[in-house]
Amino acid sequence: MATTTTTLLLAAALLAPPLIFLTLIRFAERQHREAWKNLLAVFLASAIGAAGLSFALESSLRGGPFLSNVAATFGLASAGVALSLTVAPLVEELSKALPVGVVPDDHPEREDGLIYGAAAGLGFATAENALFMAVALVTGGTSQAFAVLASRTISSTLLHLGASALAGDGVWAWRHDHHRGAALGLVGLAIVLHAFYNLVATRTVAGGVLVAIVVAAGAAARAWWEIHHRDTQVPPA
Repeated sequence: MATTTTTLLLAAALLAPPLIFLTLIRFAERQHREAWKNLLAVFLASAIGAAGLSFALESSLRGGPFLSNVAATFGLASAGVALSLTVAPLVEELSKALPVGVVPDDHPEREDGLIYGAAAGLGFATAENALFMAVALVTGGTSQAFAVLASRTISSTLLHLGASALAGDGVWAWRHDHHRGAALGLVGLAIVLHAFYNLVATRTVAGGVLVAIVVAAGAAARAWWEIHHRDTQVPPA
């Protein structure tokens, strides 16, 4: 049983990294920064709603014939691999994009979709990390729980940030610019990026894990740079 101090440290290890990443994303924009209340609303909506919806949909397919049929059709090793490479990226990226489509914004700018998308990704990652942390705590103890959080902070958390920023950019393009082609392309790219990450992250060799971390970090860095770049293209009001 974890002590109160251990519980607080685990909570800090769970919450601090995504909130720090969210702060960095917010400050990549110098002009008309998004309100914290909106960012946290998207963060929480994704942590609760998007993560809950994804978990429910993915759980409903586990053990059923659909994933086995997908695996057989595409020559995948198992239904679990089929879930990781097809259903999970599709369901999760679409679910995380939903809050971006409804968040209020009194001063919409081109980079805002990236920012809200990143917030949604970080919220989702926090919920997912909490689940993995809880499993590790029960099966391996406190040290295992901290190790899981540390590894996921530099991998899947950054992946969710970067991929969801792409999807959020697409939703924003559809919502404010009515660029449906660009919107579908960006959401599709987010799904492909997520699937590719899952593919390399599940490789049993160390190189696969390293590539996954590089992919995740690159996606997150690209989101930050693109926000900053777009923001600097607009003269101060």
